[in-house]
Amino acid sequence: GHPARHPPRPRAVHADKESRLLNDVTPTPEKPLATRLDLGWRKWVLVAVIAVYAMTLFLPYAAGTPGWQVLSFTEPADTHIALAERVFTLVSFASLVVFSVLALALRHTSPAMVAWLTACIGLATALLGTWMRQTGTAGGSTGAGMYLAIVCLVVAVPILTSAWLRRDEEQTRYEETRRANPEA
Repeated sequence: GHPARHPPRPRAVHADKESRLLNDVTPTPEKPLATRLDLGWRKWVLVAVIAVYAMTLFLPYAAGTPGWQVLSFTEPADTHIALAERVFTLVSFASLVVFSVLALALRHTSPAMVAWLTACIGLATALLGTWMRQTGTAGGSTGAGMYLAIVCLVVAVPILTSAWLRRDEEQTRYEETRRANPEA
């Protein structure tokens, strides 16, 4: 014969209210609202930060080399770019030019979260890259463009943090309704 067939297992039924609210099958009006990005006035600050950052790419980043050359790996052969400086340039570009612009264009929190994460990584590599340039044997100094790009990330991180921690009026209203009537 053939092997015995077992009937499919029934899906677990959650008795508590919280797990029913978090269950993907349960449609709740909060879910689409939670992914919607509404920065309010912060949107314009982020736009300005992105514009200033784009200008920093034409200023010297390291050893007199402009940021766009560090970003595109086209710096002169005799220029020594530290790994952390290269990573900073790539990650800060990804954060501000790619993911922040995507977040603003799509009005979605997911790219804003990735922009925040890459901005935090960028700040860590900026600290390391600046330290390596000032204590290493590569020569030259950290340029004004890199310092201004660091300032751009310092301004962008709290804005991007508010993108996914802040609730708008509609989300707050749903939360209050849900607390007042958990069965709704």
